[in-house]
Amino acid sequence: MSIWSAPPKAASRMNAPAMSATPISTRVTGTTTFGGPRGYVGGESSVHMARSMLVAVDDSPLGRDALTYALETFPDARIVAAHVAHLDLDMLPTDTPEVREAALDELDGVGDETAQNVFATIREVADGRDIRASFLTGEPDERLVEYVEEGEFDGVVMGTHGRDGISRLLIGSVAEAVVRRTEVPTTLVK
Repeated sequence: MSIWSAPPKAASRMNAPAMSATPISTRVTGTTTFGGPRGYVGGESSVHMARSMLVAVDDSPLGRDALTYALETFPDARIVAAHVAHLDLDMLPTDTPEVREAALDELDGVGDETAQNVFATIREVADGRDIRASFLTGEPDERLVEYVEEGEFDGVVMGTHGRDGISRLLIGSVAEAVVRRTEVPTTLVK
């Protein structure tokens, strides 16, 4: 698992220097973290500054890795794991209800079979830790960006890409959209 961190969008608007190619932290063997101009991810003091993290979780191994990374790296932060169902790809009705920041035991019957598998993974990785989960519907990149803008998140953690096959072609750009369109630092797990 490799970890990459993108600078916040606001920093790039201020003509901040490009992201450094020098690792600022190697906290876990086999993991490299690159930080933005604020040094958000890296160094012991900055890692623990995050009070609230959004973790995008899908049914891929990188979704699981992103949640694991967030729980290990931000042990004192409020963690919200969000799964976005693409209505067309997941063949869900357009009136499928969304759930925001529910306790993990409140997710039975929410979404489809894929969502239930994702929630089972979240429960397993959380291993009793009190985290919240959200089920959103729509275009994953748009919904995640909206959720970040609406929420009080200090950062986002997500995989560099999600599913395989045809849906990866559509969803593969989700990480890029979140990095480019949100105001908070985004850490990508590869």
